Amino acid sequence: MEPTAGTPRLFAIDTMGVLYRSYFAMIRAPLVNSKGLNTSGLHGLVMTLFNILDKQKPEYLAVVTDTPEPTFRHVKYPDYKATREKMPDELVAQLPYIPRIVNALHLPYIGVPGYEADDVIGTLARQATEKRWQTFMVTGDKDYMQLIDERTVMYWSKNDEVTVTGAAGVREKFGCTPEQVIEVLGLMGDSSDHVPGVRGVGPKTATKLIEQYGTMENLYAHLDEVKGDKLRQVLAEQKAQAFLSRELVTIDRAVPLPVKLADLAVKDISLENNRPLVEILTELEFQSLRDRIIKRGLAGAPAEKKPSGLRYVTLDSLDAIRKQVARWLEAPLLVLDTET
Repeated sequence: MEPTAGTPRLFAIDTMGVLYRSYFAMIRAPLVNSKGLNTSGLHGLVMTLFNILDKQKPEYLAVVTDTPEPTFRHVKYPDYKATREKMPDELVAQLPYIPRIVNALHLPYIGVPGYEADDVIGTLARQATEKRWQTFMVTGDKDYMQLIDERTVMYWSKNDEVTVTGAAGVREKFGCTPEQVIEVLGLMGDSSDHVPGVRGVGPKTATKLIEQYGTMENLYAHLDEVKGDKLRQVLAEQKAQAFLSRELVTIDRAVPLPVKLADLAVKDISLENNRPLVEILTELEFQSLRDRIIKRGLAGAPAEKKPSGLRYVTLDSLDAIRKQVARWLEAPLLVLDTET
């Protein structure tokens, strides 16, 4: 999808998806600050947000998260995601920083109890499409491929390289159209979410069946035509399980949202002169990122009248340092030159 000039763009961030992928991408060489906090996930999330705000300059942006409450899928199928490993403690420790970062950037942080982030993003994308906007779903999760259409794509950035996935990417991944992703997943299941599918039907068989019959309804209407006695038998025996699985993987696009699209308008955000943001980056020890935005702010600041004189102080003792502390605490910016 090529962005159309003048068309509003909505970027919807799958927060947990970005956090997890960033954390595991650096699992062998994690970022750990002096307090022992693993910050790999947060660094990836911050970089994603900064790059989108700075380079894409979207008109609308939503930071979307899962909530701890069970979803309607758990009610329908108690074993949903039952085999998924518990979130690593190192990631849990990073979670409290997320709302602080989002708030410092004055961005909406959306989570709806009873629904997953992909349901919220799916609903936002539907509403945006109805307004003829373009939606960029910032995620690497294959489940989102069912939402792709002429106005909705998946967006992912890594090391300043941007990957945009449209219908062609869905065909490459699943061998079907975006609308048929739920049909394929319904048959093959999804082990990561403990969605059963039809036992004995793998990706290749599922894709072949949907390519031939289009939908599960049509497949079962012509079940007697399916080649292979064993395949026909497992399909017949697990019909209810197949349709349940399709229901579980289908993203709900009618979530009762606590916000309107207009609430997602990106405010005039200053990365450079944002004191709460600088404080968080300092606390997390993202020094290079913090210093880069501060330097950019100084470079873009209007020229000030040069002082008539400069005073240099050599701090060669602890007492000399103590005498300067009060002035430092009042300074908007402090630069120290250390001679070692």
